[in-house]
Amino acid sequence: MADGLHPLAAKPKDEGCFLCDAAKATTDAERRQRLVLWATDHTIVLMNRFPYTNGHLMIAPRLHKANSTSFLRPSNSISNNNRRRRDAAQTRGVGARF
Repeated sequence: MADGLHPLAAKPKDEGCFLCDAAKATTDAERRQRLVLWATDHTIVLMNRFPYTNGHLMIAPRLHKANSTSFLRPSNSISNNNRRRRDAAQTRGVGARF
């Protein structure tokens, strides 16, 4: 393998949330272990340990919420309605179509 390219090993299952763990990483070693590529005050960007396609990245908010509706402000009513419909469809296990 080329220098710097190594297959990702499966992380043992634990009880914590991998996104919360990634958001809490403070040192370069922790970020590398958690596959964090970039972080801001509000979001983190990390590689997927089990990617769907080459180059698949995950972008996640630092706040841990059950669904995206929890992040919305009341002023975006059209956008809020679409997100609420999507979240309701996901909760039912049906893919939302817009």
